[in-house]
Amino acid sequence: MNNLRNRLSQLRYRLAEKLRAFMIGRYGRPDELYRFLNITTFVLIILSIFIRSWALNLLIILLLFYSTYRLCSRNIQARYDENQKFIVLQKKVRNFFNVSLRRIKEHKDYRFRNCPDCKKTLRLPNKKGSHTVVCPNCGCKFEVKI
Repeated sequence: MNNLRNRLSQLRYRLAEKLRAFMIGRYGRPDELYRFLNITTFVLIILSIFIRSWALNLLIILLLFYSTYRLCSRNIQARYDENQKFIVLQKKVRNFFNVSLRRIKEHKDYRFRNCPDCKKTLRLPNKKGSHTVVCPNCGCKFEVKI
């Protein structure tokens, strides 16, 4: 029994060393894009239990392949650049949803209008009537009817 345990331990050590040697010089970082791809894949796997579709299965396989490719890639700079582009896109999407949620929450107290000059969104108090508004960004004066 001890002999078997000893052999399994040696085998595990040798496999770990081979994996470590294989990963030298590779990207190997589970970054934001890698996490997003894996979470999306997991959600799609759960969804595929209920929806049987060859297209969904193909998408799952492609996502798994791409995420593994990114992890084992030797082109570290390209993978880093991909992740940075993903982070910028992720911030834009989150910002859009945060602003939309904020506008929904503040709908009773404020109205949102765009400046005709610089197109910046202004938050104005919800007071009925016609008002002259000065844009704090560009200084443009315009009439707003609420």
